Amino acid sequence: MDNKTDSDRDANVSVDTEKTTIAADTYEVLESIIPAGDLFGYTRIKVYNAAELDVITRSLYLKINNSAELLAGPAPYDACVLLWNNSVVRPTVANNIRTYNFLIQSGVGFSSTSAANYSPAAHKLILKVLGWEDLPSYAIIYVGDAYKAYAAKIADYIAAYNAANPGNPLLHDDGGLKGQPIQARVY
Repeated sequence: MDNKTDSDRDANVSVDTEKTTIAADTYEVLESIIPAGDLFGYTRIKVYNAAELDVITRSLYLKINNSAELLAGPAPYDACVLLWNNSVVRPTVANNIRTYNFLIQSGVGFSSTSAANYSPAAHKLILKVLGWEDLPSYAIIYVGDAYKAYAAKIADYIAAYNAANPGNPLLHDDGGLKGQPIQARVY
């Protein structure tokens, strides 16, 4: 089965507006192409951040339509859904969970790999304060006791936030500490 061509092909993707739950002005379908010489292609979509995504997941339903060059194919292979929100992905690797426990007073030992008291709000706080995109392995922050400086930086941020927002502390939003104030680990 070799249906490769010498030119790019438009995959003719449209938005199913009846199923889509995100406002049309919060995304753009940029292109849907099968590149020359390939059997598989891609669809590029630009999504815009919105405050509502902190508390809700939105969806974009796409449908592949027939075009002059391609047939859409049978259901359900002619459609897909893209879901997005502002959630962080809960760490599943022990070394990343340990990094969380190195930095947040989580009710377990600092080197524990238990996620029993994991909180997405505290995870987001770590990423925001330290400018990280994801939690690194604890081995990276353990070098030279860097974790102590990182925890102190988080503690300073929490103290400044709490001073500026009396009566409205940063709270754990899940796990065994849900509803309790987020605290940095103290060394």
